[in-house]
Amino acid sequence: MHKQPIPATAQVIDTIFASLAEPPEQLSASTVDQRLSSLYFLLDKNFSRGLELIDQRAVRCLVAHKSRRKIFQVRGKSATDLYLVFPEHYCSCQAFLFLANRGDPGAAAS
Repeated sequence: MHKQPIPATAQVIDTIFASLAEPPEQLSASTVDQRLSSLYFLLDKNFSRGLELIDQRAVRCLVAHKSRRKIFQVRGKSATDLYLVFPEHYCSCQAFLFLANRGDPGAAAS
């Protein structure tokens, strides 16, 4: 079964990600390992798959020139499968559409 973060969990996830953005010299290896383990526990297989996409260079961050707003472009299984991800709001992939059409309130967090 696909886990969807509840709002409080989403806040914890955001806090963990923000803490990982600290300068590297301020983070010990054990602290990074602990935070990554926490993210894996909270996000399950989605975390692993996200890391794989990053390793494969399948994620591009596009930044609007004037507003500086960000959108992510994610390459799917084939080079022609491109999905747009608006942080915290929307993804154009089939999984997001399926969850959204089911009325799943956690769909925006996937």
